[in-house]
Amino acid sequence: MTLSFTAIGENAVQHDFSCDLSSLEDALDILNIIVFQGHTLLLAHIVDEGKRTELPPEVFDGQPLSAVMKKLEKQWRAVLKKPVRSSAPFHKQWRQNMNRQRIRLFDDRIAHFDRVIDAFKQQAQRAEKMRYGNRERTRLIRHYNIIINTYKGYVARTKTERQSVLDKMSQLDQSC
Repeated sequence: MTLSFTAIGENAVQHDFSCDLSSLEDALDILNIIVFQGHTLLLAHIVDEGKRTELPPEVFDGQPLSAVMKKLEKQWRAVLKKPVRSSAPFHKQWRQNMNRQRIRLFDDRIAHFDRVIDAFKQQAQRAEKMRYGNRERTRLIRHYNIIINTYKGYVARTKTERQSVLDKMSQLDQSC
């Protein structure tokens, strides 16, 4: 797997990088390290088995992902090991438990989006203080503001979906 990306350093110089890695988790962690060190990712992609996959730079917030991905993999493997009763009817309690889990996922997603928004606000503030040309600074700040607004949209949509699940839970409580 080959990771390639373009980043702007604190000195406003654009750099292109490429390296071979053994796992997706390593690639994602490297990109988060780059962001953590104060660089701004402009483009990123991986090529694996001849297939190119674009990676959206705005999702990298400087926090390592490998531990989270391993935890997620462990959870889905545990779920897959559980027997499935395909003929079992959907019970009210089971649906309520699933809805509670969805609410927790929505809350986690909103918290993550809020952290990304805060990180990009900090990046925008840093960019305002940088000493390179006004044009580059304006472009960089505009780029950060677009990302911030995109994530604010994600938060709003997630809150709407969360409310929809809460409404369903309320309806289930009132039935039976």
